[in-house]
Amino acid sequence: MHIAKIEKSFKLIFLLTLFLFPLHSESFRVHKVVPLKLSSTDEKVTIKSGINDGVLIELPEDKTFVQGIELYFKVPQNVADWYNSVAWSIYSNISPKPKESVVDYTGTRQTVGTFGNSLSLTVKIPFSKRNSIKKDSYSYYVEEIPDIKDNKIFLRLQLAMKGVPSSISDSLIEITARPIFINKGRLVLNVVPAENEQELKEITYFIDGKQTELKDGNVILDTGMHTVNLTSDFYRNEVRTINIEQAKNSQLTINMRTIQPYIRIVSPAGSSVTLDDKQIEDFSQPFLIESGEHIVKIELGGYEIIKNFTVVNGRNYNISVSFDALVSEEE
Repeated sequence: MHIAKIEKSFKLIFLLTLFLFPLHSESFRVHKVVPLKLSSTDEKVTIKSGINDGVLIELPEDKTFVQGIELYFKVPQNVADWYNSVAWSIYSNISPKPKESVVDYTGTRQTVGTFGNSLSLTVKIPFSKRNSIKKDSYSYYVEEIPDIKDNKIFLRLQLAMKGVPSSISDSLIEITARPIFINKGRLVLNVVPAENEQELKEITYFIDGKQTELKDGNVILDTGMHTVNLTSDFYRNEVRTINIEQAKNSQLTINMRTIQPYIRIVSPAGSSVTLDDKQIEDFSQPFLIESGEHIVKIELGGYEIIKNFTVVNGRNYNISVSFDALVSEEE
């Protein structure tokens, strides 16, 4: 009985040591280093780690929308049966540079925790103090901002007490990781010059009524619907709506239209059309016209119609001619 009490006290002292001295630089050895590479999408990545393994979490190269990561630990029953028998730790100042072939390291234990007697644990790790990651009673929120070196985070699993069955040391813990995104997305705007133009002329951009500067045609926006308005002295105003999705690029292409007016002439077949004393051979399609005063003359079967009209930039014009026959009845 006395021996059992001493053994229990020793286990408790070993466990308390992990928590009371988390910021002390230490040397340690792992069995191996397991890589876990995340992408910039919402895709989850799952690996299995031994109790004495290190896990090298490689973050996405593009972290524009990533404000942290979520780790989900699936704990074997035999580990859960031994309360607080296994600890997880996040390290900073790891040396040498972690890789699969290296097992001996020195580093500072930045955050430490155990699995208690639970079969699972969710850990949320923010990358900055200013974040929108929600805290709840179902997960562990890491208060210490991790040391992200070479775009990687070093995680270690280890026994938190002595005298546990060997089956625990031989157990594997399943770890599933995913990025935690901010509630924003990227608008990628492709603006095409008007027909017969090689370069785009000056345009002012408004998003939701607010003048906006775009960098290489891109801008970060809150998720949801947005109104995009393009104004210019050289083009017609263009208005579009687009839905911005979380952590995604939303593409929008706008073909600019010149402010030079178009005119469409609709007249019966066989008509002779002249515009400003110039014969129009083909008026089956709309064509460009300069702003200002104009005269159109249309002749058909001995009839002649002449119209004066004024053209303004940014407007289109239709000239429609029809000949009809009036039928009447007399006694």
